Amino acid sequence: MYFNIKLCRCQLQLHQNIDKKVVYQILKSPAIEMIAGLNFNIQMIYLSKKGREKGRV
Repeated sequence: MYFNIKLCRCQLQLHQNIDKKVVYQILKSPAIEMIAGLNFNIQMIYLSKKGREKGRV
């Protein structure tokens, strides 16, 4: 999971050297949106679980 995020960051840094329009198109591609959505959902689930554990203690 963490490796995927690092990989995305590396790719984004590479893309910063390319035309911004190209970057935007790459970021808007369904696969990237899906991966970003999954990462976000997993983070939300993780945070909500942590919150519940804190509530118990």
